[in-house]
Amino acid sequence: MENKNIIIGVVVIVLVVALGYMAFDTETTEEIPEDRELVVGTTDTATTLDPANAYDYFSSAIL
Repeated sequence: MENKNIIIGVVVIVLVVALGYMAFDTETTEEIPEDRELVVGTTDTATTLDPANAYDYFSSAIL
């Protein structure tokens, strides 16, 4: 029983150290632009983008 407690303790310590490292890692590899757009390419035409009127398949798929 004591070996199980030691193993659990080691796992908890490793997880805390790993999460702490991830939380304080401030180095970023790329800049994220603030104004991002979602571009959807299709050959179909959306009839509406109003969620209350989107009864056809394509309009509801976009929403």
